[in-house]
Amino acid sequence: MYIYGVIDWKLQLLWYPLLQEKTLKVPQTIFKLTGSLDGLFSCDDELIKANPDWLDLFEACKRSPLLTDKLFERASQWTYQLLLLWTCPEKDNIIVSGFTRVLHPFYSPSCSLEYTNLIVHFLDRLYDSTDFHDIINQNASTDYSVFIQRLSAKGTKSYFKVCYIARLLEENNQLSDLQPNQEAYYISNMIGILQGLLQWGDIGKRGQTRSYSELKERITYGSEPLVDLYYPLLVDAEMRSDRALSILTLAHLLEWKPARSELREIVNRLVMQIVEGLVDPESGQQFERMVSQQPKSRYVAFKKRSRQTPELCKEITRRPVLMSDERDLLESRLVAKELSQVLNTNNDTSDKRLYFICRKID
Repeated sequence: MYIYGVIDWKLQLLWYPLLQEKTLKVPQTIFKLTGSLDGLFSCDDELIKANPDWLDLFEACKRSPLLTDKLFERASQWTYQLLLLWTCPEKDNIIVSGFTRVLHPFYSPSCSLEYTNLIVHFLDRLYDSTDFHDIINQNASTDYSVFIQRLSAKGTKSYFKVCYIARLLEENNQLSDLQPNQEAYYISNMIGILQGLLQWGDIGKRGQTRSYSELKERITYGSEPLVDLYYPLLVDAEMRSDRALSILTLAHLLEWKPARSELREIVNRLVMQIVEGLVDPESGQQFERMVSQQPKSRYVAFKKRSRQTPELCKEITRRPVLMSDERDLLESRLVAKELSQVLNTNNDTSDKRLYFICRKID
């Protein structure tokens, strides 16, 4: 049964959860890309005023995440067209120009939910449709590649969206005759999506401990080998990924050069959340407390044992705000002196250490 009537096909998509068992009549632009998809679509030749190329498909997915799901469930039936989207965000033109046209207030009114439907839901389903993990790694720039390699599967999927949002921010700069409120609304929605990708201010939480003895247990019996000995610990691959994602996202945000200072203020809300997670004052206070409570006898015992069984002796210092490779990536992008000062705080922490003599594990 077809969905007929005088109601615009885009408006019908708002009711799609109730009408999903029926065939949707769509413009030729969509039908030429996908075909009927087992009766999901039929072509309405009367819709002659449809948008060119991919815009109608993006308009449809903007209105209905359920339709997006159905499209990608049938991805094998329109792979020949879909593969045009299987490229790294830096080289893509279809999605960046298409999303700009269907989301930006300069062209089309869109509510916040519709931004999420495309930038989160559509891109997630697109990411799952092929091996974007390899595509991103193979096309990573030299500056970013070492951090991209630290991303987990979940982190790479989030970074995929970060890259597209960075491209969409740049695309906004190419538009002229924009009203200030249009730009502010558009940028605010982009930053809102980024804020939801990670608890940016809490990336060190799981590496914190309540006491010296608990920290010693983690060092000795941790489920994964530690990649370094800094507090807070990076206890697993997800924590290492979260930190890498924070650095990458911060680099992209600092690269964006808005035309108006008030737009930079919108972006700076997220920048400061990320910086807070890197500075991590709570972990700093915990580390200082453990150092201040450390008896001199522990250091004496540590020095003695380190000559006998050095493999059991561990030293931990406070994690710098930025590790050397992180600082190298961000330094050229730091134009605000205040932000540069914050990020270079506590980078020399080697004078304060916690000493551990760990038990030998059979």
